[in-house]
Amino acid sequence: MSPSQQRALISWIPAGQGGRQSPPEGPRYVTVVRFEEDDNWALESWSLAVEFLKPVDRGRYALADVMFLAPGAPTHFLHEGSRFMLMEGRTPVAKGVVLPSSTDVPDQMSQFEASLIG
Repeated sequence: MSPSQQRALISWIPAGQGGRQSPPEGPRYVTVVRFEEDDNWALESWSLAVEFLKPVDRGRYALADVMFLAPGAPTHFLHEGSRFMLMEGRTPVAKGVVLPSSTDVPDQMSQFEASLIG
């Protein structure tokens, strides 16, 4: 996997907590991303493409490949362990974490595993 494309686990924020009614349909979803370590995100936003690989825990989570759309994007934020929020306007709809390439993601998440991503 190249530095500009990484594997990530996405956790959808439930509608009752301000997130989406349901995860997006289709194999690809593109939206604005906010990385925890990016202090300038309000001044300069970037779009992240999310290519879904498999649903996890009945769709509450998703294993996906993520990559920036634009050349010159800050690919240094796409590193193992980086955390991000997928945004729709000013509303966060999902949390994500970039996984080590060797990580096996189970079909069901334990309570402990789910607490690691949120």
